[in-house]
Amino acid sequence: MPTPTLPTIGSGYNASIGTRVSPVDNKTVEYFNTQNNQGFSNPDALSTFVNQNFAGSNANAQNVFSLLGGNYTNNTITPEKLAPAAPVNYQQPTPSPLPDVASLYTTPPLEQTPTEKIAQQNTEDLMNLNNQEIGKSSYQQQQEDVYGVGAAQKTVGDLNAKLIGIQNDAAAIPLLLEKADSSKGVSSDIIDRQRSSLLRDNAIQALTVSSLMAAAQGQLSNAQALADKAVAAKYGPIEEKIAAAKANLDLIINSPQYSLEQKNRAQKQLDAQNKAADDIASKKADAQTIQKMAIDAASSGADSVTLDKITNASTPLEASKAIAVFSQQQTNLESIKAANVATRFANSGGEIQDSKTGYAYTSEQDFLQKTGMTVAQAQAKGLITPIAATSALKAGDTQIVTANGRSLLVNKITGAIIKDLGSAYKDGNGSGDGKPTVEDDISSMSTQLESVAGDDGYVAPADYKKALKAWQSAGRSAASFKTNFQNYINPADPQDYK
Repeated sequence: MPTPTLPTIGSGYNASIGTRVSPVDNKTVEYFNTQNNQGFSNPDALSTFVNQNFAGSNANAQNVFSLLGGNYTNNTITPEKLAPAAPVNYQQPTPSPLPDVASLYTTPPLEQTPTEKIAQQNTEDLMNLNNQEIGKSSYQQQQEDVYGVGAAQKTVGDLNAKLIGIQNDAAAIPLLLEKADSSKGVSSDIIDRQRSSLLRDNAIQALTVSSLMAAAQGQLSNAQALADKAVAAKYGPIEEKIAAAKANLDLIINSPQYSLEQKNRAQKQLDAQNKAADDIASKKADAQTIQKMAIDAASSGADSVTLDKITNASTPLEASKAIAVFSQQQTNLESIKAANVATRFANSGGEIQDSKTGYAYTSEQDFLQKTGMTVAQAQAKGLITPIAATSALKAGDTQIVTANGRSLLVNKITGAIIKDLGSAYKDGNGSGDGKPTVEDDISSMSTQLESVAGDDGYVAPADYKKALKAWQSAGRSAASFKTNFQNYINPADPQDYK
């Protein structure tokens, strides 16, 4: 039987994709990933890989084979390719100085944290005792993985790359506005306002990323200071504008020169400004809480993807869910390492997990999209190692107790402590070591509700009411509890939670 002719892969695509005779059927041509030598199971998997790795290809199951026969050109957008931005008719804002973030644009040297220095010293001492040069580099990498040094350095490197990207965006802003000015005849006042707005947004991004870099390197005070500057840069101008409007309205209301009708109109506007001020204060508090949660996560070893999800969250609850996902992946990794898994994947009680990241694939389709193969194919290639699944507890098998000022999730059957949930709530008069902060309460309560939630993500009405009572005992309002945790109410029976 003649060997089938192998299609030619075009320039650019051939860096990651190749063709070969199928090892299963020598009459069939197989497209495969040249980086890991894994074949693509079907056209959908191949087109998904092409779109993920070759921007702008727009591949699908119907056109992917003809597409790969041509050459790939990287059409990444650069400032020179950007079309002139349409002018925006901004209202004249109160001038507010931009934060000075120029020093953030210099790429800082990557310095080891105290924990990383200890890890490095231990690594070097053990290698000296080993007294062998053969295998030294792999041994050092193994020790760094034990202490989490490699993951921490990768996070800092990812954040630093993001900061450089923000720097490039800042450099492109004047060019973008110059094009708009020359092509559309936009007034210099509007251009200045646009420039100020874009540079402010850019500065907020730079401050946020720099805060996370500092936290990842153990510089918590610096991280918090940078986060505070980011929040102030975002909400300061808004607060100043509202304050100025309120002051002007107060002048109208208290001046004898205006009629009663004018004063009544001014009072309605003042009421609206007061409401706007309250809304901004609430959003600012949420932003501060989310920044604090991101700093804590970065200092605890969260990766850059998780940190992006936290900082982009619109509410503290959304941020806490991103943290919970990362925590679960870390728990998965601990089980995988304890089982000495050497393959690419682990099977924990039917749940397929990535042995490098701890990510648990949500479905067969999720596995196929992210890996380019089916679970059966991975199993046949010996890429999956079964490990013992952690015994799952039902919500009724657990309860939260307080001991020595800590909230503990315990197994009601054995009495074993499952997880330390953090500081316990104080009584209404604030006795104890001090009342928890808002972010402490939100994070702790989110963890506690997650621990007793069912498979559908909802908690039992009795647990919800207990949590609400604890929340109010901590000096928090029922309204704020509903705002942050209403997603734990089963919409089929909302009346049972009142």
